[in-house]
Amino acid sequence: MARARVHTNWSKSQLKVDLNPILKKYEDYLRYNGYRESSVLRYSHLVKIYIKKANSITPNSECAFKFREGLLKSNFRSSTINLYGAALKQFYRMQGEDISFPFLPVDNKLSYYLSSDDIIKILSVIKNLKHYCMICLSFYCLLRASDLVNLDDNDVDLKNLNLRIRGGKGGKDAIIPINPDCADLLRQYLEIRPKVVLEDGSIPFFPTDYYNRWERRDLYRMFVGYKRKAGISIPGGTHLLRHAGATILLKNGADLLTVKTLLRHASISTTERYLHLTQESIRQKYEKYLVL
Repeated sequence: MARARVHTNWSKSQLKVDLNPILKKYEDYLRYNGYRESSVLRYSHLVKIYIKKANSITPNSECAFKFREGLLKSNFRSSTINLYGAALKQFYRMQGEDISFPFLPVDNKLSYYLSSDDIIKILSVIKNLKHYCMICLSFYCLLRASDLVNLDDNDVDLKNLNLRIRGGKGGKDAIIPINPDCADLLRQYLEIRPKVVLEDGSIPFFPTDYYNRWERRDLYRMFVGYKRKAGISIPGGTHLLRHAGATILLKNGADLLTVKTLLRHASISTTERYLHLTQESIRQKYEKYLVL
């Protein structure tokens, strides 16, 4: 009796792992040299793009300079080109070759930000309680995407209204106050959220529906989807919520040092980027209070 043929797609694209050993070696090299996991993944992604463009897993350094020239001609942002330069520098250093690129001046002004009305519009279209809580917490606690996805249950103190950030940017820990209304939402969320214990013993505060920890790219897709649904065309991911929170604080009279502390900036000059967004509010207060 003839056997029926089993049709199987043996394409390598079906695999969920990266088949390029040089990238695995590069990621291990970065981790060994103390790079944060978010930086490791970002650098690896950029080098992967470079390798595909060069059509070689071991492109010589001349290819790197030509690649950078292409980025310049294509009018990529200075910050993006600098990031590629940093990733490629470490890639070649791993192979025993030192290369460097001129650092391009970066315009630190915030080109895009969400207003209070924009935030309300986004929240109004979210029907999923978990997603609603994630967006609210990001906004009220001025969180980076990595802060949010790394939160565990023991980082959220709803009794004392505090949020602990472990190993934030620069490896720094911090305590951030939680808005009372936001805390009420989180309590409602916890009443129906299943408790998920990962293999490493951690309990993510916001597990996925597949009982994993959220990844930043999935958080980005979720937020962009709600932003689009709300009719907001301003480009950017959840970092816009952080920008919006800082801008609204300044508009409502918060001092720069307080906002710097909440944003966890190393330098107050970084926080000063938000000042140009509040000029209208400054003029209104100026005209109201500077009178004889």
